[in-house]
Amino acid sequence: TVTLPGGSSITYTVTAQINSTATGAITNTATVTPPAGFTDTNLTNNTATDIATVSATGVTNDLSITKTDNVGGSSVTPTIGTATPGGTVTYTIVVRNSGPTTATGATVADAFPAAFTSDSYTAVASGGATGFTASGTGNILNTVTLPTGSTITYTVTGNLSPTATGPVSNTAVVTPPVGFTDTNLSNNSATDIATVSAIGTANDLSVTKTDNVGGSSVTPTFGTATPGGTITYTIIVSNSGPSTAIGATFVDTFPAGFTSDSYTAVASGGATGFTASGTSNILDMVTLPSGSSITYTVTGKISPTVQGSLSNTAIVTPPAGSTDTNLTNNSATDIDTLTLGA
Repeated sequence: TVTLPGGSSITYTVTAQINSTATGAITNTATVTPPAGFTDTNLTNNTATDIATVSATGVTNDLSITKTDNVGGSSVTPTIGTATPGGTVTYTIVVRNSGPTTATGATVADAFPAAFTSDSYTAVASGGATGFTASGTGNILNTVTLPTGSTITYTVTGNLSPTATGPVSNTAVVTPPVGFTDTNLSNNSATDIATVSAIGTANDLSVTKTDNVGGSSVTPTFGTATPGGTITYTIIVSNSGPSTAIGATFVDTFPAGFTSDSYTAVASGGATGFTASGTSNILDMVTLPSGSSITYTVTGKISPTVQGSLSNTAIVTPPAGSTDTNLTNNSATDIDTLTLGA
């Protein structure tokens, strides 16, 4: 109940939080009513209505998906599993919304590999997630609603063909709704790899790792790097023979203090299966003929907050059924001392 002299005004600024499940239109009306005995010459401007349509446009969330299997494969680590022709593989797929708002109309899709002769799945939810298929066969394609903090967990069992060979790779994807901004698209797909079989008798696989600031797994020596600076690793994966290694695994998971990394790779001697360029961790299933090698060149930034040292290990693992004659050279660790102003 206010007093307003001629020419005066009052400005109210109101801030309100919209419910995360709100939809449709939000209508709000403000009214000024003249006092008793007072004549208002224009009653048409005594109310003001504001309308806002609530939609997913402009909404930000972080949707994510992970995938692991029962034979050692994981999109999280990442690692490659080992399966048996004619056996079964069980995938566990977890879809999550880290918020801060509800994602309505997100899509979960997983097309299973041709090596599966049959498959079936079940799904359960937490945190109020809806829209998923509780059980089924064949590929997964669901349009779901994921409140903040909710998850959907799919458990998939697939039967491998008795003639299946090589790597069995499978990718699950969660796609944000139209008009919805996902703050981290790098975790919207998850790939799981399992080796079904490998050819090879006796081999000597090896890996070395050096950097441009003096660090080396060969010597070995410690390098000297600067927090906030950059570092380049050179990683060489080799097979000294005498036979071809089909389905060897190369993994390099970079430390938390190593950011914004990217890599390229080139081969000699007929090596195949490597990723020619990429970002983040390296996980390749490769074929290495006797005498061949793959050289990875990795460049990244050192976090300015890292202290002490920066250590990174690359590992090459022989295929299942293959004998490596010298396992002592299957991993290579590069260490650098971090010094301000180095």
